[in-house]
Amino acid sequence: MRSRRSRSTAMSTCSIDGELLSERQPYPVKPPPFTRQGLTEDMLTTRTPEAHAAVLARFRKYSKGFLAPPSFEGTIIFPGVDGGAEWGGAAFDPDSALLYVNSNEMPWIVKLIPNDDTSLYNSKCATCHREDRKGSPAAPPLVGIGDRRSREEIAALIRQGTGRMPAFPDMGARNINDVVEFLVTGVDKGRDPRLTSDPSWLKYRSDGESIFLDPDGYPAITPPWGTLNAIDLNAGTIRWKIPFGEYPELAAKGLANTGSDNYGGPIVTAGGVLFIGATSFDRKFHAFDKLTGKLWQERRRVGQQHRRVRPAASCGRVARQAAIESTFSIRQSAMSGGASPVAIVTGAGGTGCGRVIAARFARDGAAVLVSDIDEAGGEESVRLIAAGGGRTAFFRADVRDERQVKDLIAFGERTFGRVTVLVNNASAPFRPGEPLDHWADTVQTDLLGAMFATRHAIDAMRRGGGGAIVNIASISALWHGRRSTGGAPAYDVAKAGMIRLTTALAGLAESDGIRVNCLAPGWIATHGPREYWESLTPAERLERGVPSKLLTTTQVADAVVRLATDESLAGRVLAWWSEDEPRLVKFGDRGYAEFVDLPTRSLKFEV
Repeated sequence: MRSRRSRSTAMSTCSIDGELLSERQPYPVKPPPFTRQGLTEDMLTTRTPEAHAAVLARFRKYSKGFLAPPSFEGTIIFPGVDGGAEWGGAAFDPDSALLYVNSNEMPWIVKLIPNDDTSLYNSKCATCHREDRKGSPAAPPLVGIGDRRSREEIAALIRQGTGRMPAFPDMGARNINDVVEFLVTGVDKGRDPRLTSDPSWLKYRSDGESIFLDPDGYPAITPPWGTLNAIDLNAGTIRWKIPFGEYPELAAKGLANTGSDNYGGPIVTAGGVLFIGATSFDRKFHAFDKLTGKLWQERRRVGQQHRRVRPAASCGRVARQAAIESTFSIRQSAMSGGASPVAIVTGAGGTGCGRVIAARFARDGAAVLVSDIDEAGGEESVRLIAAGGGRTAFFRADVRDERQVKDLIAFGERTFGRVTVLVNNASAPFRPGEPLDHWADTVQTDLLGAMFATRHAIDAMRRGGGGAIVNIASISALWHGRRSTGGAPAYDVAKAGMIRLTTALAGLAESDGIRVNCLAPGWIATHGPREYWESLTPAERLERGVPSKLLTTTQVADAVVRLATDESLAGRVLAWWSEDEPRLVKFGDRGYAEFVDLPTRSLKFEV
């Protein structure tokens, strides 16, 4: 007996030889679709007459229809490859039986071409990375990859896969090496004839996927281009639907609330609020009345805004992280008592991470006290921050002198009324092969300086009702038994001490509402490391355990702000090597975090 909640429709025909289609396709009728099903001419953009004419001409060339199969001329897929619903997931409220789903409304074009049996790259890789190797929305470009990675690294990626890319161990070493040769030199050695008899060999392949856009880069259809939906699972109806996201430049011209593509799911609370970030262009974090869809929103201050793909396994974490991060934006952080936070950043007078960290806090609305032993550099940091509209001041302090550090903290309280964040970034110059008589300077600057600043900052934060301290250590401090910094033992000792300072103080300070965390970054693209990195060939980097890509100062600043503002993090060490995601380190019974396969950058922490 056919369910009253489903129907079936006749399917489109297919012109691809060997392709068999079902004669009919069942589809549900309750709840109704929360995104448009299939694209028709009356749905094409009317944003401008020129955009409509260009889109209409392309539309008439493509195959279309409800669930139309891929074709040689190109088929419009709508809902598109990225939804409808995306892999961020939905949120369910058991009290109201409402399911909350954010949706993309972006048509895509899928086109089939004959599979090239003369090129191994074309048959295995071009569907995502395209024949010209320029990439697609779902895959990065491969042009010039030989300049960014060694042959061994490229081969390992093909064999093992990474992120969204599947592994291809079945290709075998010979074929993998041939693909690597093509990517590095452009020489295509052709196809292994044994693969043409493989049962999995396909006669046709996708020519890649592309979003159907107008000439100005906006969706080729009328809005909404993204929606947020509340679906009543008891009644089988849509309780409310609203456009979700917008393009700021269009909103400025009067075309607001268009919706936009969005990636990342919502969270619903028992207090009646639905939280979601997700929107790609306006970068706003939103809070809705879960029963009505009435909006509250604020521009996100913390976290990543990705244009496109996130690994499926991370989407729930990203959604939870967005809600955590919103706490800082919505409440201006509990540690600041409802006012703007005040951050002190030591070692912020140079051209390295300190200046970028200070500027990042200022951009996020904090007042920033810049400190450095270099007065000219510190004043320049203040000038740059002030030019961007930030509240800032400079105080010269040598962190090796506890009296000067105490005066620094007191100056911050007098100038801004409180101290809520301390970033211990001051560090002695890096000296590979340093003699023992230089050890004292390094340890005093990096470790004792952090201890002095932390001691007096904790007193100030207690007076102000709480705060956060972030120590900047180094991943080298975790690489026990390895010459990870090119023979600078005092540096490793000092940075290891900062990690222990973090874990020791975390429990003592937490009762006062003060969180202490630590960032242990790898190689950062500042002047010295970058020069050394650029002097090495990819093979030499691999041999010496040097990453194939350096961290940027912006990435470091993002991580510091996260550690300072995420109230779920206390006493944690965030280790970040290179391209790998940062990982929280958990110290085991033996008192340290274990690593394996360091020269290949595949860090594995004891977690």
